[in-house]
Amino acid sequence: MKTDFLGLPTPAIIASLTAGSPDELRALALRAINDGAHVLEWRLDLMHDIGGGNTLEASAAVLEEVLKQASGEDTGKDTGKGLAKPPVIATLRTTAEGGQCGLDSYTELALRTLRTGCIDALDVEINREQAQVLIAKAHAAGVAVIASYHNWSQTPSEEKIVDILERMFLAGTDVAKIAVTPKTPDELDVLARAAKDGAKLWPQAMIIIGMGSIGQDTRLNPEKYKSVASFAALPGLSKPAAPGQFFVADMARAWNQNTPTA
Repeated sequence: MKTDFLGLPTPAIIASLTAGSPDELRALALRAINDGAHVLEWRLDLMHDIGGGNTLEASAAVLEEVLKQASGEDTGKDTGKGLAKPPVIATLRTTAEGGQCGLDSYTELALRTLRTGCIDALDVEINREQAQVLIAKAHAAGVAVIASYHNWSQTPSEEKIVDILERMFLAGTDVAKIAVTPKTPDELDVLARAAKDGAKLWPQAMIIIGMGSIGQDTRLNPEKYKSVASFAALPGLSKPAAPGQFFVADMARAWNQNTPTA
């Protein structure tokens, strides 16, 4: 199993920042870092008027300010909390993927986000028509790529999942993310077997997620599914970005209490 994710030990907790404005983004980012998140996922598609004016660039500046504050970089002093500057993943989800980004603006917003210089990784849905172009653009900008596949209705077969992983890695992704909807415990076994097959075939990192209540074992025991990270939500200030997400602090406690199943 790969031992780092965006330069961090694994498994890592990714906090989904489902903010609607720059001010909300600031509050969520600070809460996520204080609650123990290792990585921040910036859900751009959920921000109001993200494509209009300079909302995107202003939000990126706010995020940079928070990261510098958290790491002590803004003052040149150690914060005393041992906090590193968390990597940032930029994610845009279309309405068909449970988000609010229109297909016509997806590529333009992704490219504008790359130009802000504030992100460490870009999530690219592998079925997107422009996926290969965005992967190349991200790499040219020095940004890692998380290729993602989402299925909100079912869990594909083990063979189908392995085929999707292969397509992601052949496209040049740095991390492959599979998020599906298991309906029975047996389908969790399908995910575990597919992840094991993928880990044997390719050296790149994977994130395997079962959405919904049945899939929560994939979040509590990421190593069982060869996952280098899992996503979590923040209480009070935001809604979970996907069904079945735990809160950041709760996941951190669970991981500390449990020995993940290999």
